Amino acid sequence: MSKVVFDTYTQATYISTPIQFRVDLGKSTMTPWDAADGSLTELIASHPKHPVPPRTVGDVALISTNRMTDLIAMVKEVSPTSRRTRSEEEVVDIELLDNSTTKADKLATIMVSVIGTGKVEVLRANLGKPMAFFNLSIVCQGRGSTPQITHFARELMLDAPDCDKTTSLRDSQEELFGATNTE
Repeated sequence: MSKVVFDTYTQATYISTPIQFRVDLGKSTMTPWDAADGSLTELIASHPKHPVPPRTVGDVALISTNRMTDLIAMVKEVSPTSRRTRSEEEVVDIELLDNSTTKADKLATIMVSVIGTGKVEVLRANLGKPMAFFNLSIVCQGRGSTPQITHFARELMLDAPDCDKTTSLRDSQEELFGATNTE
């Protein structure tokens, strides 16, 4: 990549990565790398296969300004009832948690409204398993209000990538899924 151009249009609060910069790939120059010497293979092998969001459920629960964020968490509950958007997309509320705790020393949980019939089916099939959510939209109405967290149909949701956080969630999967000491 050369002649890199940063996206100056998007507000930093809506960039869900830990480093608040976004490269404009349409305006930057991309050049194929000659892999004849094998260095490209080594470079690819040394990079992570998937991004690993650094925030925890406890961190997301404390957000008090509008923003986007990424998260790996276990799907604790999927509401048995759903509703529809104006465009007839299915919406369901889910409860997410990980090993993070609140100030009251309880497991932190968040409620997320997930939009998209395909996503709802995937979530129901992955109940009790860790998932990765990219670009969760957080809207805060005012000081002291509970943030409204939404995962829109166009945003990416995947099985949690192999990483330390996913391993930790899988190791404590049974106790997290049955946990009642949540807030």
